[in-house]
Amino acid sequence: MSPREARRSLVRPAIVAGTAVLALLDNLAGLLAGVKVVLPRLLSVPFALASYHYPRRGTLIAAGIAAAYAAMALTLAPSEWLSIAARAVTRIAVGVLCVPCLRGGHQ
Repeated sequence: MSPREARRSLVRPAIVAGTAVLALLDNLAGLLAGVKVVLPRLLSVPFALASYHYPRRGTLIAAGIAAAYAAMALTLAPSEWLSIAARAVTRIAVGVLCVPCLRGGHQ
């Protein structure tokens, strides 16, 4: 594998990880500011990207990001546990459902 191909193979994981980190940090800032409703929707972006680029592992990646969000949110707003759990499950479902949608049908 050439150096160019090696760099190119790191682009997709970097994009997925970068969007996940940015979405989680944005949610952290929102939770600290008292915004609990709008910002969790941004987590759909890394879930969709992970499902598209890694169809077999997209659900696992979505579960990991959702668990990180839930742990962070439960630490800062434990009274909102039901809402946080519903958001985490919904985001995992987005990761599961994006695979056939983004790939243009069934695989």
